[in-house]
Amino acid sequence: MIRQLQVNDIDNVILLEQESLGTTLGKSMLENMIGNDFVKAYVYEIDNKIIGYISVTFDGEILEIMNFCVAKEYRRKKIASSLLNHIFTTHRQIGMKSAILEVRRSNLAALCLYEKYGFLKILVRKQYYSNLEDALVLQKNFE
Repeated sequence: MIRQLQVNDIDNVILLEQESLGTTLGKSMLENMIGNDFVKAYVYEIDNKIIGYISVTFDGEILEIMNFCVAKEYRRKKIASSLLNHIFTTHRQIGMKSAILEVRRSNLAALCLYEKYGFLKILVRKQYYSNLEDALVLQKNFE
């Protein structure tokens, strides 16, 4: 089941982010997403366990994916696709024209997923991450 982030989900989302991404947006930023019209977060829950999460900003036209992860043991089970489909459907209904994100150059699984969804590379941010790895900026247009 996909639903919006709630306050009592935050500790579990932080753990999921740290395990999957090695970093987290942090408790205060996640708390600020709740009830915010500009920033949203969604969780994918199975048997009362959060196994996927996506956070986005939306300005009325451009959706930016900030953090997106699925627990290791649930990968390759279409959880990521379900979360992407959910945010695209939800935000297209309210005017989304394009989506943008950044991804580590080495994250081949994510790059394959985004390519499947029609994202194209528009920019390389050299040595963007703390380990000096490049970030690829990808965009998908819906018009």
